[in-house]
Amino acid sequence: MTSRSRTEQLLQWLAPSSRRTPDTPVDWDDLLAEAVAHTVAPQFFQRLLRAPGVPQTVIQCAMLASSRQKQYVANLGGELKAILQALAAKNITPILLKGAHLALFVYPEPGHRPMADIDLLVRESDLEEANRVLMEIGYAPQYDESIEVAHTHSHALPLLLKPGCIAIELHWTLADPTDAVYADLDGIWDRSIEVGVQGERARVFSAEDLLPHICFHAGVMHNFAEKGLRPLFDVAAIVGHYGASLDWSVVEARARDWRIERSTWLMLELVREYHPNAIPEDVLQRMKPARVSASVIDAARGQLFERPGVRLQTIRTRQVALALSKPGVLGSYFRDHPVRRAKDVVARYGGFVWDGLRRNRQLLGHVLRKTRRQFILNAWLKKHESAL
Repeated sequence: MTSRSRTEQLLQWLAPSSRRTPDTPVDWDDLLAEAVAHTVAPQFFQRLLRAPGVPQTVIQCAMLASSRQKQYVANLGGELKAILQALAAKNITPILLKGAHLALFVYPEPGHRPMADIDLLVRESDLEEANRVLMEIGYAPQYDESIEVAHTHSHALPLLLKPGCIAIELHWTLADPTDAVYADLDGIWDRSIEVGVQGERARVFSAEDLLPHICFHAGVMHNFAEKGLRPLFDVAAIVGHYGASLDWSVVEARARDWRIERSTWLMLELVREYHPNAIPEDVLQRMKPARVSASVIDAARGQLFERPGVRLQTIRTRQVALALSKPGVLGSYFRDHPVRRAKDVVARYGGFVWDGLRRNRQLLGHVLRKTRRQFILNAWLKKHESAL
């Protein structure tokens, strides 16, 4: 069974409409490994408890995997409390982004939504002070980079690390300068909602800002790769949590205003395959671009269904695909220092390609397939909505 078919089988088990055990034969070791890789072990464990005929040993393994995943966020509230308390002393109240927001306020249990780091959005005027405060309580940057340099290419500072704690990523905006996203930061702050975390104050996105942001982050920032099925479950959790109070007309307007309508529609379309009743049909029809090739949907599905954690060493497939889809970027990269840049490219990619041609053709094939999918998605997602 291929990795993609294993992922499809996992989705069959986890689909909200599933009322019985799927008919296809089950390799329990593979299915458990897939659930762990896609960080849905707790959801899979709960599903197995409701399914007839599941071997007891499988349920026990799923329970252990579920418990281990929950350990990753067991101290989330306590760590956030200390961070928020330190920031509050300087009159800084951040917005909790992505995982921290979803785990604490959207998913049924925090352990259902693991995260590699805590993303915090602060106002740009507070960025330097917030960074200094966190370093004073024991965090240190993953690598040295000035705020000025970070502004030229990123939307966040280098990760802040502290032994025994979840890493922190400080954001001052939502997108990299090259992403051509026009998120209204003043409006986002005005619409944000105050919440409490163990007695400390924080803020979170409104539902209508949260949903397109998750879709944009999965689509534009990651080309639907690297996170596995997690974005599908994030969107489904948001829709399920807010229910009828979610104003879809505002979601549509927000995606259009931020110029992320394509990534939002594509993410919602993929969610519909897993959760048919989650997204209103009229919303999908209104947001759908005029022309969508099957290759685009298949590329996004292939990215999501790929098991996370495949190590590509120094190969940065997203950058390669971006360079291929936008030749001007590649040209400007070589223009100023062509010899040095050529040497850098050969040093980064030459050994991998040579080794792949000689020995590890399976990994080379994986890289080429992933790069091709990202090339397709880059070319389609980067088109502005004015071209729809």
